[in-house]
Amino acid sequence: MPAFALADDGFLALQAGQVVAASDWLPLDRAITSVPSECGLVVRYPIRMFEDLLPYRRFGAGEIVEYLRSIFDSQQGVRIETVDLLKIIEHQILLKGTLTLHSQTAARNGGDFDFDLVCVVEGDKFPQFAEDRCRYEEKAPVQKEKVKKQKSPWWNLVQVANKAKGNDIGSITDLQTSCIAAGQPELARELVRELQNALDSLKHGTQVDHQRIAEIRRQVKRAPWLKYKHEEEVSRMPVSLPAEPTDKVGYLYNSVRREVEDFFRTTLPIGDFHGVISTATFTQEMYDECKEINRLYATEISRIMLAKADVDKQVAEADAEYQAKRSDDDRKIREAARRKRNSAQSAALSNKERTKEELKALVMLVRKWADEKRDNRRGWCQALHTVVCGGRSKGSLVWHTFPQEAIDMIAEETGSRPVQVAAPELVDGEIEFDAEGRVFLVERIKADTDEAQERRTLLIQVKENGEVVQNGQRVSRVHPFPLCAGRGEVRNGHVVFEGIPQRPTITSSRHA
Repeated sequence: MPAFALADDGFLALQAGQVVAASDWLPLDRAITSVPSECGLVVRYPIRMFEDLLPYRRFGAGEIVEYLRSIFDSQQGVRIETVDLLKIIEHQILLKGTLTLHSQTAARNGGDFDFDLVCVVEGDKFPQFAEDRCRYEEKAPVQKEKVKKQKSPWWNLVQVANKAKGNDIGSITDLQTSCIAAGQPELARELVRELQNALDSLKHGTQVDHQRIAEIRRQVKRAPWLKYKHEEEVSRMPVSLPAEPTDKVGYLYNSVRREVEDFFRTTLPIGDFHGVISTATFTQEMYDECKEINRLYATEISRIMLAKADVDKQVAEADAEYQAKRSDDDRKIREAARRKRNSAQSAALSNKERTKEELKALVMLVRKWADEKRDNRRGWCQALHTVVCGGRSKGSLVWHTFPQEAIDMIAEETGSRPVQVAAPELVDGEIEFDAEGRVFLVERIKADTDEAQERRTLLIQVKENGEVVQNGQRVSRVHPFPLCAGRGEVRNGHVVFEGIPQRPTITSSRHA
């Protein structure tokens, strides 16, 4: 969703020796935004309740000019030229990357103008969702409690930051989600005040009613899909989950997850692709070296993955313990379980970053080994592919070491579609092309002698570097391909080079 910094509608100008200033002149239901949709919803996180999605209608440039002109006229009768007015609008109202609201409208979901970030649900892209919010009958708003802010000396900054780490915002929003999924919106509404107290606890010292939260948690089953909201691999998510009739997200999960199951069922072992790379030759020494590289690579990958699996297991066990104890009447037991879960999640996050760095270093190592193979790279590619196909791996080592050679050899073995170059302004017809990449339209014309003659008209030229030139100007670019003479056609806005197979070019990143 498009995101913006929240901005106010205030401006300040000096016109004809008079100071003109105004703010909160924007209508309450309007917003100034670069999003082209005429209406939508302004979202600021965390979302406490449905009313926090603020409906708006777009305030156009013409309306801005009209409103500001009336403001200038009303303040001591100051008149302003349209050019000067547009400068004020451009430099003070239409700020890049911002969404402008009336301060009272922004305050409805806790927003203000100290660089709060919001996003927009566009009404033309999600019309039913936006219309549902507009039809919603709003209930009494939940206001912030006017509690005096706590003051902390600057040397307590670390303690204040640590206090923010242990707040209840995430657990309360998850519980609200479970209440809605269970068809008990009244309990979710009751939790709005507790969520607001959690939000205000850092600045104002407000307290969350943990006893009431525990009571609600005992009444409501946790939405089953919440367990998988941080999962990074679809294949590790169950095909279906038990979902209540009121659980819309659970219904969508069960409907969509089954559709992608076939992607994982049809995954074939790398050994089934043994013959797809087979046009090169290699020696026994090359094969032995590739075998050793594959062994080292597989050993390191196994070590990294086993460490990751161990950390994931600890997180799962800690989370299961926390879920079992989070409804306990004893707050100390709940807090201990939560700290243990949070500690496991923190360790998993650190391990995730370490895993990424270790995999990156491993890939750099095998790439450096492959880069040193200057002669017979296709032979090295085939030798490594032969080694990999004899094991149980997924074949990633081939693509980390000899990706371009693998692509070229697969294309030669399996065939591919002919090269196509987009040229939408050209009419359909037969073409000829030469070794210099010049493309000619071929037309057959009958002469007075009734003999057909060919007329050749230059259409475009494809350079060796992939640049497409038309009428002396570069119009597009394609992956470079071997140029030779041949025939083809212009079809549906594409120049088709028959007899030249298209091969993607692999651009591998180089690391120092």
